[in-house]
Amino acid sequence: KAKDLMQVLVAHHVNLVPTLVHDAPSYPKNWSLYVDEANKTFSNPSLLAYYDKDFLEEMKGTLAHTDPPELHTKRVAGYQNMLRWNKMYDAAGGHVIAGGDTNGGKAPGDILHAEMEALQEAGIPRMHIIEGATEWPAEALHAEDKSGSLTPGKLADVLIVDADPLQDIANLRKIDTVIFDGKPVDRTYHAYF
Repeated sequence: KAKDLMQVLVAHHVNLVPTLVHDAPSYPKNWSLYVDEANKTFSNPSLLAYYDKDFLEEMKGTLAHTDPPELHTKRVAGYQNMLRWNKMYDAAGGHVIAGGDTNGGKAPGDILHAEMEALQEAGIPRMHIIEGATEWPAEALHAEDKSGSLTPGKLADVLIVDADPLQDIANLRKIDTVIFDGKPVDRTYHAYF
């Protein structure tokens, strides 16, 4: 039944946005790395000026989330099924779009990286993960004429990284420069915000 459903979804150009990390906090195999990254990011006092205490407490609660052992065993199987479904959908020619469902319990930016790393864990090709964070969302929003790829005439927003994401999608965290609207962005935080 899954194959038949996938064929219908692919034929109708349905994009999946699985939000794996949102739906299964603590289940990705690299969860401890996500927690370390978020803790590192939110240890910057200038960044903390941007967030209120309630957001930080809710985010820390999400990062520390664990299920009781009997529930954990069931949910591990469910998480593995989610990974398998998304990999099968990608292999069938469907588009899996990277999105982290940022809300009060998620660290902006870090959640998208964590989602892309979960898609890598699923076995989706790294180039498809990159397309699922750039080109395919632009197509889904009917904005491919303005964004989604490095093409003359499109918005000049570029992320430059220090390592090859085709070797490991986590290399997208190694950001060197962000260019927004054709200009390098000051990536420091300012407490006076």
